[in-house]
Amino acid sequence: MGVACMGVGEGLGIPLEAAAGAVCVGAFFGDKISPLSDSPVITATVTDTPLMEGIKHSLISTGPAYLVSLVFFFVYGLEFSGGSTAESATYVEILSTIEKSFNLNPVTLIPVFVVIGLIAWKKPTIPTFVAGIAVAAAISMVFQDISLKNMMNYMYSGFSIHTDSTFVDKMLNRGGFTSMLSTIGLLMTAAIFGAPLRTAGVATVLLDYVQKFAKNSRVMAFSVMCLHTLFFMITGAYYVSYPVIGSMTKDMFPKYGLERKNLMRTMLDTGTGLAPLIPWSTTGSYTASTLGVANIAFLAFAPMLWLSIILSAVYALTGIGMAKIKDSGNNSAETVPAQAELARE
Repeated sequence: MGVACMGVGEGLGIPLEAAAGAVCVGAFFGDKISPLSDSPVITATVTDTPLMEGIKHSLISTGPAYLVSLVFFFVYGLEFSGGSTAESATYVEILSTIEKSFNLNPVTLIPVFVVIGLIAWKKPTIPTFVAGIAVAAAISMVFQDISLKNMMNYMYSGFSIHTDSTFVDKMLNRGGFTSMLSTIGLLMTAAIFGAPLRTAGVATVLLDYVQKFAKNSRVMAFSVMCLHTLFFMITGAYYVSYPVIGSMTKDMFPKYGLERKNLMRTMLDTGTGLAPLIPWSTTGSYTASTLGVANIAFLAFAPMLWLSIILSAVYALTGIGMAKIKDSGNNSAETVPAQAELARE
């Protein structure tokens, strides 16, 4: 979808940086709130937080940042609402080429509704993806006249088509298992790099500093946020930072009178949200290479990614929006210094 939107945006004369920023805002908003996404599933698991409860709580930072982004894109997009004749012609070229190359009808939308329906029924992630892929493959063979052999080749090496439109070719000629090998290699490297950091005690040393300075819940929450940000930027993979930092800090939050879903939200903001902006991270590398735009170039056009981090920092330092344990009463670390001592122990 991102590649397709980049092609349409280019056809409309929209700067590639702005189009990439819009794609990232939409993609990573979904990545942070979808129960099918690996990010919420991993963070919910390592923090012992009910998945949907944690996702709803994450909206207090991601939601406002997303709305601000929508307003920004609406205002920014007004500059391109007129469009030149050449830009309009390119846009029409893209649509007409797709219509000529494929049999378009409402039936082709069935895989989308299959996946959405299974999400609504709270089915497991992998079977949901398999069902969507199977339905899409069947429809493509029936309506697009694709043989089973070609379908398997597309799944392995990516789709390939040559049309009269360079925009359409850029949109469609990619994908497949082999296109993900570089990302898989980066992920394996990040995991290998992260393991020594944990066994060497790097994360433990950093956690000791957090516990020394965490005199109250606000300082603790902000310190954990900074700790995860630092560890993620070192490893470049939230598949590493989530389990390491999440498992080490999840018990600190209840001791300070805070629910663990605060930790889940914080890690999503400083992991999934930050990832596309870090060039050496697996996500950032994949995003830049797929969209063809450098990470730093679309930073200003993806306000949701950094606004949610700012909001999380504000919430941590002020206590606003921090979910507190209901039966904590006056036993929080804010009022009982001994509680902070217990946390450090």
